[in-house]
Amino acid sequence: MFTIILVSSLITIVGASLIYDNTKKSIRNEIISAAHTLETLFEMKYPGDLNSSAYFIYRFGDTIVVAEDFYNLVNHISCSEDMEFTVFYGDTRIFTTIVNPIGSTPVGTKAADYVIKDVLTGGEESVYDNVDINGNIYMGCYIPIVSSDGSISGMFFAGKPINLANENAKAVILGFVIIAAITAALSLAFCIIFTERLIKDLREIKQYINEVAAGDFNAQLSEKALERDDEIGDIGHHAQILCANLRDMVERDPLTMLLNRRSCRMKLDELLETNSGYTVIMADIDYFKSINDTYGHACGDFVLKEISALLKSYSDKYGGFSARWGGEEFLMVFPEKDIQETHKIAVMVLDDTRSQRYSFENHTINVTMTLGIAQAEKGETADVTINRADSLLYQGKSNGRNRIVI
Repeated sequence: MFTIILVSSLITIVGASLIYDNTKKSIRNEIISAAHTLETLFEMKYPGDLNSSAYFIYRFGDTIVVAEDFYNLVNHISCSEDMEFTVFYGDTRIFTTIVNPIGSTPVGTKAADYVIKDVLTGGEESVYDNVDINGNIYMGCYIPIVSSDGSISGMFFAGKPINLANENAKAVILGFVIIAAITAALSLAFCIIFTERLIKDLREIKQYINEVAAGDFNAQLSEKALERDDEIGDIGHHAQILCANLRDMVERDPLTMLLNRRSCRMKLDELLETNSGYTVIMADIDYFKSINDTYGHACGDFVLKEISALLKSYSDKYGGFSARWGGEEFLMVFPEKDIQETHKIAVMVLDDTRSQRYSFENHTINVTMTLGIAQAEKGETADVTINRADSLLYQGKSNGRNRIVI
């Protein structure tokens, strides 16, 4: 109970602080958006540079703009009612929606020195939390008005009274405090029930991690533990990801992400245990050393990955699996397929390889392969079948490469 009360208090304090900051951030984003909208509307409605002629007549390009035009324009901006807008000529307010308590507007007054320095002189769009306008404090955004010659002729301003922002934040924080108090009370009531389930799921995840650590990558977590929508559920999902990553590290070649030799042998042993027939394709990239010597080992690795992806796509499509057998040599295994079916797949693989053009660092590389195919005979080991396919592969190498040998 003490812990829950302490945590609830801390959450209330931190939450109130975050709400206040987020409220200010929301207002800040709103005034920036409003200022840019004002700028865009003026550019669309009154194209041209801002300048002044005699008798305080202001022009945007060839168009004379008066206060009524300004008010009509800002009425089209969708924002909260307490948003205020101002247009400056130089450092002087020429149009504004700000009204003093006595009913007058601060037209003709100057911008603050720091605004003049940052925006008019520095040319930077700036947002300030405490802008004093005739004794009222605003959060405001200033955008420089840049003339066609690159000079700055004025500013656009959008802002909100900061006291309204504080009042809004206080109202939200009060609601948050009430909700936090109710939540703490409910948490106390359900503490025991929640803790029992929490411990149960944690123990299950611990057992799962122990099984994975012992090398059992087939271990499973219950759906109940994984369906948790909290940190414990996240731990379970991350534990599963960790298991999958460890499995890949143990079972797959790190460069090509195909099965490594050890994992491939294990899958072949499973086929032998179930007396499942299969055929194998031993594939080797032709003249791979020449690719490495000519274009570099980085290019060689690139080609290995591209070829691996191609082989995997065909083995996945036709119910088999692929492994990197060593160097530029690959093994494809197709359970329950005879030599004729596998030969058709091999033809498609070889044709696809021939037709591909691999681009690496402004080089175009043509790749061919030589393939040997063998069907597992009843009673023979996987090594015997693979060695026959390997012998056929080297027969194809000796006879000119870029071919299939059955």
